[in-house]
Amino acid sequence: MPTCLKRAFSNLKLYCMANGLQVAGIRNFTVQNMHAARNAFPWVGCKGSDTIVILKWLSFYGSLQLQQEGWSPKNQQLLRWIVAGAKGGLSFGQGIHGHGIWLAPSCVSHLKRAVQKFGSAYAYLAHHCLKENYSLFGQVPKLHAWMHYREECKDSLDQRREYKLNPAVFDNSMSEDFIGKISRQSRRISARNMERNVLKAYKVKTKITIQRFCKRYGMHKA
Repeated sequence: MPTCLKRAFSNLKLYCMANGLQVAGIRNFTVQNMHAARNAFPWVGCKGSDTIVILKWLSFYGSLQLQQEGWSPKNQQLLRWIVAGAKGGLSFGQGIHGHGIWLAPSCVSHLKRAVQKFGSAYAYLAHHCLKENYSLFGQVPKLHAWMHYREECKDSLDQRREYKLNPAVFDNSMSEDFIGKISRQSRRISARNMERNVLKAYKVKTKITIQRFCKRYGMHKA
């Protein structure tokens, strides 16, 4: 496995060099940095920009392998699912960030097909891995959230809305560090009245941080 992962990352780097791309947040593919050391469902945990590059590479490399002879019908189908999922993820991810706040019906239809293609391919791969007893393609909550976009697009088309709000307006990837800190704080307190208690804890932390800053630089609070 380590040798295969190392070879895969080398292929990814070669693909990036040939296409003027880069994966800034990943130095290698290893069992450890894919969080799979204990037979858990692996995940890379990279930045969104790196995810787009990896999806492009998977689409390219999977399509290249499909052109090679010697694959069994079952493995050919697996490769088709991988390519379809990668293309669907790219179409959706690049589609919402390549549009403005409001989406026309044609764009909504495109996004609906893209997210459906991604979800279907992921589900087929997950089902296959479950039957083969592989810990791959876990049914994570994020996938469930993605499928809600499909239903929202379907409702917009069925109701013949002139425009639909772009899902990218709810994207919080630019604030993921802040969200991570708040999420960690929420796990340290009681679940009762969680929202109120988290806000109180955050206000206390903010006050202490401001006091330390003012004391350090000899400033007086307004």
